[in-house]
Amino acid sequence: MMKKLLGTLLLLALTNSTWAVTTSPKKISSSSELKNEFQSKSILRKDLEFLREKSLALAGQAVPVLLEVMKQPSYHLKKRWVATFLLGQIMGKKAGPLLIRYTEHPEWMMRMAALKTLRGIKFEKETSFYSKVLQDKSYLVRKEALLSIAQIKDKNLGEDVWKQIFKKDNYKKTKKGFFRTELVGLAIRTLGDIGHDGHKSELKKMLDKKRYQDIHNDIRYALDKFSGSKKNNNKVILIKS
Repeated sequence: MMKKLLGTLLLLALTNSTWAVTTSPKKISSSSELKNEFQSKSILRKDLEFLREKSLALAGQAVPVLLEVMKQPSYHLKKRWVATFLLGQIMGKKAGPLLIRYTEHPEWMMRMAALKTLRGIKFEKETSFYSKVLQDKSYLVRKEALLSIAQIKDKNLGEDVWKQIFKKDNYKKTKKGFFRTELVGLAIRTLGDIGHDGHKSELKKMLDKKRYQDIHNDIRYALDKFSGSKKNNNKVILIKS
């Protein structure tokens, strides 16, 4: 049920170029009308899309309404999620400081919405908060944090990313023992994306050990990034500076 809900929200928020207006918004009269729409019980996709159109049409006038929706638990979580994305679309990087505060929200979906919105507006002025986000209890929130760090390419977060490789929460316990989740491989790739090569020797040693075979491709990806190369059709092509 949760995966289905998340999939619906992601589809609504991320398709059709979320950070640009791709539809012709309907004419509306006031922010009070927008608030009434958010207060309605319907959470059908067409109604959420209608909220998006009306909010974008109001632009700055919609901001107070969106902030209220984000803050008040009386609104449906789907609408609070949508309001978070819309705030980023309308305010752009100016929404950054507020969205950072929402990365500590009690609801994991609101934390994730804030992270996705920060990534969408390419907010890079403040990045130190990602260290704390990487300790989040939610697997999906930690994953989103790694994707964001890979985008902003902040080397100062390298050690925090490295620790993700050994974080117990990133391993799945089975009857046969613990197995690495995809977050371990993503963390390794993120090290390559941000150019944090302080543990290059450790990664090379992992290539020689069979028990790390499942992440060998991720390690090779990071090492290629460290050496300033990229793979194309299984060939390594040096990047000219």
